[in-house]
Amino acid sequence: MTSPSMACALREMGLICALGSSADQVWPRLVAGDTSGVTPRSDLVHGETRMFASVREPLPEIAGALARHACRNNQLTLAALAQIQAGVERAIQAHGATRVGVVM
Repeated sequence: MTSPSMACALREMGLICALGSSADQVWPRLVAGDTSGVTPRSDLVHGETRMFASVREPLPEIAGALARHACRNNQLTLAALAQIQAGVERAIQAHGATRVGVVM
């Protein structure tokens, strides 16, 4: 049995996608069937048009010592981390850095 101090719970959630950069933005757009972030493209699969979605807002730059890891996926990760940074720091202070995990 797990004691309350050992309990695991989702405390923070960072979200960035074609519908927005927070649950408060994404949920109403999803429910409304918003397709503004979706673009038809016919240049990727010969003879077919496919729908693609992408994040359109500016993403953080990866600079300094981490510049060699600069790619869009890592920029998306940093954007989501920025949304939960305060909660991550609180968890590290409360439990120690070796007892905190971030799941993507």
